[in-house]
Amino acid sequence: GLSLFCFAVVRSKGQKFDLIKSQLHRRAGLAQCDDHMIFSDKSVKLGHGLSTTPISPFDVVDSGDDAGTQDGQLSVQTYYLAWEMVLNHYLWRVHDWIVKSEPETVFFPKQLKVQLRDRAEGFHQVDQGHGVYLRTCVHDLPRMTAALEVVSQKAMATFTFKRAQCPASENANWTEDFWLQHCLDKIGITGARVGGIVVDGFCNSHRTHTHYAHCDFSKVAYHPASSAHAWEHCWNHAGSMYI
Repeated sequence: GLSLFCFAVVRSKGQKFDLIKSQLHRRAGLAQCDDHMIFSDKSVKLGHGLSTTPISPFDVVDSGDDAGTQDGQLSVQTYYLAWEMVLNHYLWRVHDWIVKSEPETVFFPKQLKVQLRDRAEGFHQVDQGHGVYLRTCVHDLPRMTAALEVVSQKAMATFTFKRAQCPASENANWTEDFWLQHCLDKIGITGARVGGIVVDGFCNSHRTHTHYAHCDFSKVAYHPASSAHAWEHCWNHAGSMYI
């Protein structure tokens, strides 16, 4: 079957870090991927023999009204360094898809596998030979969303060889998801439009926070969960522990 390598980037204190620790403790969210890594500003024990992987420099910028984060938004440079470390690590090479999830994303890896498997032929048809990534926000112009960034193994190979074309300093005002999509498009990776699988409160033309009414297992992810309680409520309501 399909296998997933998943990672997240989070500061080693605050609400988002608590969300990550809770997911790992419950073996929920990205902890249900076949392999996963957590990048942070320093090495911190997470339990179950896991620790965060430090990256430096680790920059937090002002969150602003549209960032949707309680802990401040991480800089594009910080995410760039995380992607660099993933590219330099062997783990992605043994998995079919690579996924970056946000701590506040309620993510169902088993359902993502179903969706990827069911769409495999379509991805093959649109692939220009350099791999594909998913554009799950299909309002206005279809685009990638930071809530869940999904990239194929072949695309990661292309990214590895052509990453020099994608400096993090290209535009300091870009968000990480915009930088990554711009980069993947630039180096010839196909953006596959896949609507209806991610419910993201920031997936609209104004990137303003909208709430989702309920969670069910028909979706791959819901974003953002504003607290650990909200995250757990969404996860449990979807019944994923029993799938």
